[in-house]
Amino acid sequence: MSDQPTSKPMAMLLQDPYWLDDKGEYLHRDYPFPLDQDFLVGTGSSKFIVRDSPKWDTGLLDWGGSATGLGYEDLKESASLRSFRSIVDDPQFRQVNSFAVASHTLHNIEEALGREITWRNGRPLEIRPHASLNDSHYDSFSLSLSFGSSTVRYGGKYERIWHCLSHDVLTHETAHAIFDSVRPLFVYSAEIDTDALHESISDLLALSGKLEHPTVVERLYGDLRDNGGVIAPCANFLYMSPRNPGGAHTSAERNIYSLPLVYSRSYLHPANLIHQHYDPQEPKEPHARSAVWTAAICDILDELLKKTLVSGETETRNGNSDDFTQAVVDAAYRIRGALLRALHYVPLSSVTMPLLARLFCKADERFSPEDSTIRDIAKRVFEKRGLMASDIRYDRAPPDIGQTWVDNFEKAVKKGETSLLTRMVIQQAKDLRIPLDKRLRILTPRLIRANREIYLYFVYELVDTIDAPIYEQQRERLCWDPTGKAERVRVPSYYGGTVIVDENFEKPGILVTDPPAGRAGTQEVAPALPPARFTEDRFKVITSDLGYLLRHIEGRYKPPGFAGFDWPEFDG
Repeated sequence: MSDQPTSKPMAMLLQDPYWLDDKGEYLHRDYPFPLDQDFLVGTGSSKFIVRDSPKWDTGLLDWGGSATGLGYEDLKESASLRSFRSIVDDPQFRQVNSFAVASHTLHNIEEALGREITWRNGRPLEIRPHASLNDSHYDSFSLSLSFGSSTVRYGGKYERIWHCLSHDVLTHETAHAIFDSVRPLFVYSAEIDTDALHESISDLLALSGKLEHPTVVERLYGDLRDNGGVIAPCANFLYMSPRNPGGAHTSAERNIYSLPLVYSRSYLHPANLIHQHYDPQEPKEPHARSAVWTAAICDILDELLKKTLVSGETETRNGNSDDFTQAVVDAAYRIRGALLRALHYVPLSSVTMPLLARLFCKADERFSPEDSTIRDIAKRVFEKRGLMASDIRYDRAPPDIGQTWVDNFEKAVKKGETSLLTRMVIQQAKDLRIPLDKRLRILTPRLIRANREIYLYFVYELVDTIDAPIYEQQRERLCWDPTGKAERVRVPSYYGGTVIVDENFEKPGILVTDPPAGRAGTQEVAPALPPARFTEDRFKVITSDLGYLLRHIEGRYKPPGFAGFDWPEFDG
């Protein structure tokens, strides 16, 4: 028998560092990093690596060492020995916390998706816990997570707070990285819902990451579990101030939770969610637009929880805080799974909120045909929020895409025969509604197995040309100015679809396309494809001096995927 441990405890905060338990400790747990599935070398694993500036990279540089303790008590003792005021003031703890929360988030999402995620560049994702920023973000070009800091007034004095101590912010940005890996072409979509869904799904995964921990749930719901156990919408609890075990909050303690881009995401405030109704055009700003989808999923979670609490089997839960807490944890887990499973159905190129609403219900129906609870609630909520469009139709999967076709496709994948994979999709072009007469480029198709289903993804590229200014450098100034001349620039737009079939080939398969099929119950074909589909922001970059310079960079310094000129590899 091997004496090697199968996991290593890694400390992580469960909420912001202003949340204390009854003993005055920060709400925390030790994440059991799975050494039997991954490894720790230096300050990283196969999935993540912490890369800090030299100022912060001091000590604890060999996380995999058997003598290196990374648990909460280990790091608390280490911080005390090195005369830090508390564990959160220790940069080594902040590094471990960032890594542990990101790893834990990835594990949860992989579990719900039913498969492993790999990053687009094939390397570990970089985490920068002490970035020189006043906010936090995921960079899709460098494939890195950067967490900055802010100075706020707290307890009568100004204090520097690090965003990498917030479970919400860490989870939100990690979710962006995961979403970008599974749907890399969304960054090129002109559909205004795609950026909004990027924000909303990241927010919702941060919410579910909060609600999976019973100690956090008890604090969030502790003062509001009344009225026979029927609760208000969960949006009201997203960023509720923590209760101070020693007494009431000071005005400064209350104020810190009203500050944007610190430990809260202000656009998730209940006032921004309660009256949200879907509008195809407004608002355009992604964070503001994301609120309608966030509100809808919060409604579904609330309704599922209410139904659980008033069911005949759980009548006693109203007076039992442990049962109530577990009901919240279970409901959040189920909704997270339903949302992430629906993402398997989404085409790689683009999606709208009404289409995702239909896919949410369809994925739940195929995954749990005997239990319609979640999709019944979802249909009512989506109707109320204006998300359940009636003009979206599913096509049947092409009849030839059956077991033999899938077996042959997977054999070609193992042999690396990419041309054969593309030919197999071209042979199904009519049924897949791929317009071969449009002088398109078909990208290498992908096939994934997960959740007892098989997903075939196909993407094709159409190219339009635009006039973009030619720039030249002014010697007397360190800048580039337009010369008055222009060059023709090829701008690609992406379309495609997903074929979903049962792994046992017992259920009828379905086809989801972008653009979506015509009206339900009609023989209407898909609308004509626009000549180019790119956002105003993307157009500005392409025609800017930066766009000109990047187009003319040669060799290895040219950034991949700029303006859609390269097909970004997704994690299939």
